[in-house]
Amino acid sequence: KIKGRLVSLAPNNVQTDPADGGAGSTPAVAAQPTANAVAAAALAEIRNRNVLIEATLKPHMSNRQISELYTSALADPAMSVDQVNAKAMAILAAHASPNQNDPVRVEAGVDQRDKTRERAVDFLIVRAGGRGMNAQQIAAARQDNPFNGMTMLDMARDACARAGLNPTGWSKDRIVASAITHSTSDFPNIFENVMHKLLLNRYNSVEQTWRSFCRVGTLADFRAHNRYYMGGFSDLQTVDQNGEYQDGTFSDAEKETISAKSKGRILNLSREMIINDDMGVFTTAAEALGLAAGRTLEKDVYALFALNGGAGPNMVDGNPLFHASHNNISGTPATVGTNSFDDMRVGMGSQMDPSGNDFLSITPAIWLGPLKYKGDADIVNGSRYNVDVTNKFEIPNKSYGLVGSVIGTPRLTGTAWYGFANPDVEPVFEVGFLDGVQEPQVASEESFRSNGIAWRVIFDYGVAAVGFRGAWKDAGA
Repeated sequence: KIKGRLVSLAPNNVQTDPADGGAGSTPAVAAQPTANAVAAAALAEIRNRNVLIEATLKPHMSNRQISELYTSALADPAMSVDQVNAKAMAILAAHASPNQNDPVRVEAGVDQRDKTRERAVDFLIVRAGGRGMNAQQIAAARQDNPFNGMTMLDMARDACARAGLNPTGWSKDRIVASAITHSTSDFPNIFENVMHKLLLNRYNSVEQTWRSFCRVGTLADFRAHNRYYMGGFSDLQTVDQNGEYQDGTFSDAEKETISAKSKGRILNLSREMIINDDMGVFTTAAEALGLAAGRTLEKDVYALFALNGGAGPNMVDGNPLFHASHNNISGTPATVGTNSFDDMRVGMGSQMDPSGNDFLSITPAIWLGPLKYKGDADIVNGSRYNVDVTNKFEIPNKSYGLVGSVIGTPRLTGTAWYGFANPDVEPVFEVGFLDGVQEPQVASEESFRSNGIAWRVIFDYGVAAVGFRGAWKDAGA
């Protein structure tokens, strides 16, 4: 019998068939690591060391010496994790002993510091009237709160002490200035949190009717963002026996655009307001900003209806939103009634896709109109009998329960009224928020104009018409 095996021969790696007893075999020589491999292994070791050092020191980074140790450790790869741990323990142990040259700063730890801030914020919200709180929450906020009874100046003094300063004997102006400017003071953060809560509470209390008929979108930046309405595909064709299948095509998509704009205001908390404990002024201003933010967005949406003499904004085809070419406007204006409701149903249901290949079967979901016509719309939508009939016969109402929501607003005037499909199914208007943030944001900084703290309230969003098929307009009688 002949046995055989393919043997791979390579330099410095001679092999023989084990069936021959291994005669003449030599051990394989391990490949030597390259310079790049050695460097990569060293970098990986340093990265792992840095991760361990960060995990050790991060909970104590508010300590200046720990922060300096962290910086020096990262700059010196020769320093081991054990050495860093030893130095950190020595710093924290020494920190417990007073030093005449370096005032003792009370470090309660991250969790306790956050809790202290929360208690301060709770107290100030209660002082502001407990906006957004129920009775139980107000009672809980007051219970065992170390800030109970403090003025704003008292809180500034407390913030200085917690930051490691000794405000004993300081003037009121120096206390306030130090509380505002000291890098580790919680005073600006506390008031920023209070302001944000008051602002959002008032912002959310504003009636935002636009949410009922507008799609909510996200914008990545301030550039124009495209919104496409895909065209339809060709109808299927009959294929004869042994025949060929023909290529189909998509019709061109329709494209509208929307872009975000930045809006905002500045609110100042002066040193005089803090010293005089004018909490009411601060509260009123913060809530007014929240009200303004909600009102501005609502007005911006309804401003779209007024464009082009009430026909709405121009679309990409050059025609306004509500136009005969879009088949979304009644031919004969009519009052709010059974038949005009049914015209809206027929008009929406007859819309076709961009290719004209098929009907979209859109159904109305929202009635929107002037406040004085809301009652009529409620009656039409809720009546089981035709409200257009004035004789004694009870004829069923073919528009009964046609829409899910009836919305009246004083921001629409005249006699015209509108119908909209579900905005998540067939959007007409869109409100796009930068990075998806749907609420105004607050940022604080030291104010040189008011000699105190200034807050910038920023609201980034855009409004636009992105489609026309899910809308209907009746000019009214």
